[in-house]
Amino acid sequence: CAFASVSATDVPKGVRVTLTTEWPATSVVLETAEFFADESDDAYWRFVEVWVATAGSVDAKVDFDAPDFFATCASRLADAARSTTNSTLSMGVLELSLGVRRYSPRLEMFRTLAATEFGDVDTSSSVIGFDDAGDKKKRVLP
Repeated sequence: CAFASVSATDVPKGVRVTLTTEWPATSVVLETAEFFADESDDAYWRFVEVWVATAGSVDAKVDFDAPDFFATCASRLADAARSTTNSTLSMGVLELSLGVRRYSPRLEMFRTLAATEFGDVDTSSSVIGFDDAGDKKKRVLP
């Protein structure tokens, strides 16, 4: 009787997990902002300031279909994150957090709370706010 042997190198290592959600994709920029919000209020606002400052340097006519669009966006996001923290450990944790979409459920919770409070709103063309009396109002952007 012969015994089959399997060497340790023949056994696949690692775990592959796939999760699906019932909500739409969330913005990686917002997830990055949430990461820095967990770090500290100062880190959050530093990231927001850097991101907004670099937004002015982006060409107004963005070609979303360009092959390098996502690479350019990811590079810009990484630059803004590095400008916010000097820690390579924080950058590694950020990459892992974004890879597993750690902040997506929190962002969906915020979106759900906003929809419950303000109703479904197309946020790309309107702004929700409060008037001087504290009443909700919606302003459609041009």
